[in-house]
Amino acid sequence: MGTSKRSVNLGGRPRRQNFGNPRLEEQIHDPYRGNRKVRTPRRCPQCGATYLRGRWRWQGLTPPATATLVCPACHRVNDRYPAGEVIVSGSFAVALPRRMGHALEDAWRGVLKTHYDEQGCYARVTWERND
Repeated sequence: MGTSKRSVNLGGRPRRQNFGNPRLEEQIHDPYRGNRKVRTPRRCPQCGATYLRGRWRWQGLTPPATATLVCPACHRVNDRYPAGEVIVSGSFAVALPRRMGHALEDAWRGVLKTHYDEQGCYARVTWERND
């Protein structure tokens, strides 16, 4: 059974945080994750993300970055080593890739290409952005 800690959220109600088994130390096997947190703010020269207080962020944060550091996402892209793959199947699956592609295009711009087979049972959606 995991341990829990009570804290108070902004609404004033107690909130539980589960930390798992205290005797089990999880091993992180991601070679792109840093071993330690960087103390000063950093900016990724490729995507513009900002590293601040242990996290990479894209939401308009502009602290004075004293140095640059390539973020883990750009590092993966440079190595052509994706973090995962999404496979969708089922009778509803033809519309879902199209909706996901349009959501990416609306949120991040870029180029969206959509291809359907003759029967309309297969959809290939490719979204790309090179900045």
